[in-house]
Amino acid sequence: MVDQVLTKLLEIGKLNETTRFLVPILYTDNKTINDKVILIDEFKGASFGKKDNDTYNNKLILTYTPLSTEEYTNTDKVLVTSKYFENSFDSKDGNINYVFDIYEKNKELVDNLFEGKYSELKDTHKKDILKFWRLEAGMDPLYGILYKTDVGKNLLNLFTDELKELVVEGEYWPKPEIEKEKL
Repeated sequence: MVDQVLTKLLEIGKLNETTRFLVPILYTDNKTINDKVILIDEFKGASFGKKDNDTYNNKLILTYTPLSTEEYTNTDKVLVTSKYFENSFDSKDGNINYVFDIYEKNKELVDNLFEGKYSELKDTHKKDILKFWRLEAGMDPLYGILYKTDVGKNLLNLFTDELKELVVEGEYWPKPEIEKEKL
């Protein structure tokens, strides 16, 4: 299930750093908000508002195509139970967006992420990110990024010069590009 959704997100270009690193905050808050709830076929991606004077500044937004499937109905019921849930709204394209106010209680995590300082995330956040994605310690690239292992370091060899410029010194993954974190 997770692999299928990740493949779909990669295909449509929506597997951004918000999805990789911030969506698991919802899991940290409430273990029923897990990959099986969030990463359903109707999931279109996640975004994070980083514009001053924007209604959704510093808000995590999950976007879905609302269908009358049992999976989507369950997701809708579970997402609104998060302590971070603020509201939901329909977009012009027919999608529904769930808004979560995660910033105040996770300021250090969010700031480190957008500064590209993945290894400086708190260990509890790192572990929850790995649990959410069902990854084990060791050979996984995401583990290598978070814990600065050789697996993470080897990723640098795969990057274009342009991507390498986005990597903060001492880290193994490019800093998020704000425009790519919006839907």
